[in-house]
Amino acid sequence: MLKMRKGGLVILLLALSTASAASVMQVSSDTTGITPGKTGVITLTFTNAGTDIAHDTKVVLKALDNPLTSSSLCNECTEYSNSQRLCLNYKDYCYNRVGDVYGSYSQDASFRVNIPSSIETGTYVAEFEVHYGSKNVTTNEVKTRRMSKQVVLEIDSLNVKPDVNIKKIKTPEIIHPGDEFNISVELANNGEVTAQELSIGLLSDYLKVKDTTSEQALGDLPVNEEKTVNYTLLADASIPPGVYDISFSLNYTDNEESYTESSDTGILIDGEADFNVFVQDISPDIITTDTEITVFVSVANTGVIDARSVSIEVKPCSDIELGITSEDFLGDLDAGDFTSTSFSFKPVNEGEVMINLTVKYTTPNGKKASYNTKERAVIRFSNAPARTSTGTNWVTIIIISAGAVITVYFLGKKFIKKKR
Repeated sequence: MLKMRKGGLVILLLALSTASAASVMQVSSDTTGITPGKTGVITLTFTNAGTDIAHDTKVVLKALDNPLTSSSLCNECTEYSNSQRLCLNYKDYCYNRVGDVYGSYSQDASFRVNIPSSIETGTYVAEFEVHYGSKNVTTNEVKTRRMSKQVVLEIDSLNVKPDVNIKKIKTPEIIHPGDEFNISVELANNGEVTAQELSIGLLSDYLKVKDTTSEQALGDLPVNEEKTVNYTLLADASIPPGVYDISFSLNYTDNEESYTESSDTGILIDGEADFNVFVQDISPDIITTDTEITVFVSVANTGVIDARSVSIEVKPCSDIELGITSEDFLGDLDAGDFTSTSFSFKPVNEGEVMINLTVKYTTPNGKKASYNTKERAVIRFSNAPARTSTGTNWVTIIIISAGAVITVYFLGKKFIKKKR
């Protein structure tokens, strides 16, 4: 009896284990952009809470409350069950195929829903149907599963408004004094209703609008639509190099309220970069005419434009003897940036030495330019005697000492013979 009970218990546990191994599909939802005049997105997340595979998972958007619309909506049934009063299969193109969802994993599917700007405040429903096969990972047996999912959309149409802003401003990278150039302004209505009586204005203290007026009337701009405005500007021939601001103002209405938006951009008028070059340090501290010294130099771009492919070169002069390398590549230096480098040479004379330096660079529009400067360095030689004269004196002393020893040795030997 005990054995049979144990056996029965084992069979029961196996049955429970097999039941728990089946794929358990859980469907959650998330929505974005569910406002009048927008295209909202419903995202369904399919999570397999079981251990079997949710095989060939697919979902169909089968119903959507008016006046909502969606290109994904499809209720063309190919197999209908009168007893269950439901559609068993839809047209193949109706399904959004998710694929296999393995145990403890998730997959997403998204549906776009068009929401009219005239929609009334209220609750709207989107209805989905999910089809999948519960596939046993051991036997590969597949059992058909079906489930429904409703997503409730809360829509508030009481506080909707247009929202026009500047999406992009296209300008030339660099403009020269006297240039005539074009800029384009891309506008977009990201609001919930049409922007009416839209106009744009341009303001600049130093750049003139040519052929067109600064203020342009653009009419209406519907929701999710864009419009491009073009201007032709003229830079005065005597304008100094620098960055000049251009301001744009947008004005529009929704028949109940007026709105104003503003945006700024900068236009670069080409000019020369300016540099601050100075000697930071000299090494070593003790210097002779044979010493190769290292001079550390800092280079800062203090101009109004960025400098590309910057290099610095030490020019020959009568006070120094240059080493093998007299030029160093520094890379790009944007306006306001700085970097450091070093050069080695032998001083010819002590005292104040003027080091001739040339900074070479390319402007953003490809123009090659250079900047010359003279930097002061003070060289002081050590008072130690030269190595060459010190070596000669030691050789002389050694030779004289050796001769004295030999002389004393022979004189002593002669003296001993006489005594005998």
